[in-house]
Amino acid sequence: SKNEYCGFINIMNERGRNAVLELAIKPSLQNKGIGTKLLDKSIEVLLSNGYYAVSSYVFAFNVASNKIHKKLEKFHGKRSKSYYINGVFWDMNLYAIEKK
Repeated sequence: SKNEYCGFINIMNERGRNAVLELAIKPSLQNKGIGTKLLDKSIEVLLSNGYYAVSSYVFAFNVASNKIHKKLEKFHGKRSKSYYINGVFWDMNLYAIEKK
């Protein structure tokens, strides 16, 4: 309502007909439904415009993002210790939805 930055969604084209999403919402605006609406609308637009699948990787420790993704997409699994950042291995969860 104040025309301020609230977050972003980055859509990466992977192999032509598959999209991989990155989503971030400004911490002060989280838990207001913005991320859910943004993710839901992005999936809808991509699948209705020629994409066969949309997926997203979420750090396992990111409770809020995992909650949003579980509502909207199918949980496909976990990449254990797949990212090494600042001396620590982190797990990633994979979410994906395919065109019906």
